[in-house]
Amino acid sequence: MGFGAALALMISGAAVSLYAAVAVVSIVRLRVFVLYVLLALAGACMAGYAAAWLV
Repeated sequence: MGFGAALALMISGAAVSLYAAVAVVSIVRLRVFVLYVLLALAGACMAGYAAAWLV
């Protein structure tokens, strides 16, 4: 596994873990929660690609 893939896995795992998801969905509406998940996954992918490109 490359550095970029490992970084993306660590970021997305922390952002979309079950405990974080339950905490966020209990505070916000479903639409905002879906946006949170999509932004977290997109940000993790972009950070992984950027790290792989730089290293």
